[in-house]
Amino acid sequence: MTKKISPVEEFDSVPSQRSQSAIMRDYYENEIKNKRKNCTDILCLVLFTIFMVVQVALSFLIYFSGGDPKNILLPRDSAGNLCTEPTQNLFYFNILECIGINTLLTGCSTPTICVQECPTTYYFYKIESHREILFNNYCRKDLLSNKFSGAIPNSVDEAMYLDLAKQKICPVYTIPYKSYYSRCIPAISAAVLDSAGNLIVNDTSSDQSFQINDLNQDLNFNLVKQGTEKLFELMNLKNFLQSLLEDFVSSVVLIIVLLLIASVTSFIYIIILRFILKPLIYLTLIGLVGALGFAVYYCISKYFQLKEQPQTSVELKPDVNYYLSLSVTWLVAGIISAVILLIVLLLILVLIKRLRLAIQIIKEASRAVTSIFISLLFPVVPLLLQLAFLAYFIANAVILACSGTTLFRITGNSSNLTEGSSCEQGSSPECVFYKYGFDANSAYNSVISFLNAYQWVPQLYNLFMLFWVQAFIVGFNQMVLAGCFGDWYWSKSKSSCVLFRSLKDTLVYHLGSIAFGSLLIAICKFLRTIITLVERRLKSATGNNRAIGCCIKFMSCCCKCCLWCLEKVLKFINRNAYIMVAIYGRNFCKSARDAIKLLASNPLRALVLDRVTDFILFLGRLLITAGVGVLGFFFFSRAFYIHPTFRKYFAPELHYYWVPLICVIVGTYLITKIFFTVFEMAVDTIFLCAMKDLSINDGSEEKPYVMSTKLLKILSVKNKKSKEKKDNDKF
Repeated sequence: MTKKISPVEEFDSVPSQRSQSAIMRDYYENEIKNKRKNCTDILCLVLFTIFMVVQVALSFLIYFSGGDPKNILLPRDSAGNLCTEPTQNLFYFNILECIGINTLLTGCSTPTICVQECPTTYYFYKIESHREILFNNYCRKDLLSNKFSGAIPNSVDEAMYLDLAKQKICPVYTIPYKSYYSRCIPAISAAVLDSAGNLIVNDTSSDQSFQINDLNQDLNFNLVKQGTEKLFELMNLKNFLQSLLEDFVSSVVLIIVLLLIASVTSFIYIIILRFILKPLIYLTLIGLVGALGFAVYYCISKYFQLKEQPQTSVELKPDVNYYLSLSVTWLVAGIISAVILLIVLLLILVLIKRLRLAIQIIKEASRAVTSIFISLLFPVVPLLLQLAFLAYFIANAVILACSGTTLFRITGNSSNLTEGSSCEQGSSPECVFYKYGFDANSAYNSVISFLNAYQWVPQLYNLFMLFWVQAFIVGFNQMVLAGCFGDWYWSKSKSSCVLFRSLKDTLVYHLGSIAFGSLLIAICKFLRTIITLVERRLKSATGNNRAIGCCIKFMSCCCKCCLWCLEKVLKFINRNAYIMVAIYGRNFCKSARDAIKLLASNPLRALVLDRVTDFILFLGRLLITAGVGVLGFFFFSRAFYIHPTFRKYFAPELHYYWVPLICVIVGTYLITKIFFTVFEMAVDTIFLCAMKDLSINDGSEEKPYVMSTKLLKILSVKNKKSKEKKDNDKF
């Protein structure tokens, strides 16, 4: 007799079966989420922290080293005085000794003094009233005090003044000047300078005229033009830069609108990739095969057409049309095209399955990015950090470069002193200010003095830290995004919280691994910089020896090329190692080994995925940048009608419309780079996760695959159904 049981008893008597989703959830919790919460590469993090502490300490020492950016931004006169208020302009005794643009940067050999206002008229020492003005306003006070034992008279006679001028204590003449970047430069019109007229000055008291000279030659406007031509070019450049700034300010609203359009377009492109990717790739392949097929047909047709004509022996001629008239040229071109077509067809047949896998992974990446929208905004944070540290590096370098004391050297050969040799301030009229630095012959008795004396040591350390920190920030961005998309793959979570969870795990557990990988990149970049510096020093030491110079350049290029290749390989390894660290929580070396194993076991899949991703992202950058650039061109050039109400903002009057247009194009490229960097990271992360899923799971009830159904189908694997589910399916 069959015993009846209640539905409750029947339910209780059936052994509970765990669903595949529950198994996947347990795997994610136990094997990924919990295990990745391990601190990795702690020693590297300690080392990075020590280096950063030293960098901060060095910054404090640099700050107290006496460095002041004014020392390189503002000029100093021959006595070493900084030209600040109220004497903020640098006056040159003889402008003819200041030929070239270097006058604005390093000064020239003529004596200089700081004056309150630049001379605005002609003065010449032979005229008594002029001589008094020159003596009281434009002579070197430090040397006059020594010359007259501290009791400087109000005026001197012509003979005395001539003696002072020969000693380079006082100027012989002045011409009209104007202040430009705190330097006094001639303010004579270009029309006058183009004339060959002499510089004549009149003495109204004696009704005499004098030819201005510099004690060696008479001055004319052509000589003044030769000495100041570059300075006038810079004056025109100032007006040009002002126009550029006005154009930028006038069009800033339109620039912002166009950049917002670029951002929205980039996001839309990532969204629609899942729908247009497959036809886009297949149409590209069909177009490539069709183009090659047409090339074979055209070349062979041309060959048979030219074959019927009388042929001559082939000669070497610098004429392309001659070779195009030969049948053998088209035969060779047809054979080459046919071989390329055959290779392409074979590659398509061999790689078609891997191409389908690449397309599906890119679609999965598109889904991941759009479901975690905030991931597209995260790279802005590392970008701001990089810019902030770059500004910090520049500030350190500038302050260190302008720390030290005033250095003087001998200019001219009117004395027994060697020209160019160092000298003490005020020791002779030929002793003028040279630069702001540190005298290597002086003794140092403090850390700050040591830093000033050997500036290359902290400068190189500062540069190394720039390389390390910049690579560290890049690695931080990659690891946070990798953890985010890894969570999306294994947990199928569509919440934006996965990004913040990945950010927390990276900050708490994995900074050491980032420090390890970024250190390798920094060392490669630093070695390349050292090789470049050594190459320059060796070239300067060998002089004009061309043979030795070529050998040095060849060896340097070989070393830098090898280091560049090594850096590219390390960046590739770092990127994939960071993905494994972020997901599985193992140290850098083990994660790099696991990533290389996965890639080495799937080389064709990785290669096809990489090439396809590069192609569609290049196409996206090109389309978006070109599209926004063309749109900006129509707006900035006023190529179409805009209502007067909006013309101020969307069609401003510009001096050079290409200025805001370049800003839009560069800004659009940077925006697409930020968006597509996130997408690339999603593609790489999902690919490694899928390959890891394929290697550790077998599709059984205990180890089901986590990947999507479409990926399972492309990879020709499937999850096995439980026995109960099979019975239910039969029923």
